[in-house]
Amino acid sequence: MAAASVANNSFKVEYIQPFIDSLKLLFESHLGHSLAIGKPHLNPTGRPAHEMSSVIVFHGTATGRAVLNLPTDVAEKLAVDFSQMDPLPDGLLEDCVGELANVIVGRAKAALENHEITISPPTIVKGTDYSITPQRGAACLSIPCECKHGDVQFDISIVEPS
Repeated sequence: MAAASVANNSFKVEYIQPFIDSLKLLFESHLGHSLAIGKPHLNPTGRPAHEMSSVIVFHGTATGRAVLNLPTDVAEKLAVDFSQMDPLPDGLLEDCVGELANVIVGRAKAALENHEITISPPTIVKGTDYSITPQRGAACLSIPCECKHGDVQFDISIVEPS
């Protein structure tokens, strides 16, 4: 993946690739199926493609936001795969979606070994009339994906504070 320059900030492969690798590994190791990664594109508004998002903020020597964004029906199927509980008990859907994002960001954090990063607990946002503002000084890069249950989107904005 080539680095895409945005204003005074660039998407560096060494920042984005750990998130892509972590996303693919999550699907293979925790969910039992593969994930096809589409062509990343800029999302200047931070507007999600689907109605359920898990947002994780991180800060330290790299600062940013990571958002796992899913249609509700895909989120439900992934939560069943992840929890191995069908039907899902009340409240478990949000917990599972939050934990999926937590695994992605946690693994990426470990791969960004030259950075000291602290991550927030995931926040779940539901609905269709919202946007998640990219990290100040960074653009939002959307990574469309497809799994056996449907579309998934992963958004990342990351900068090194000056």
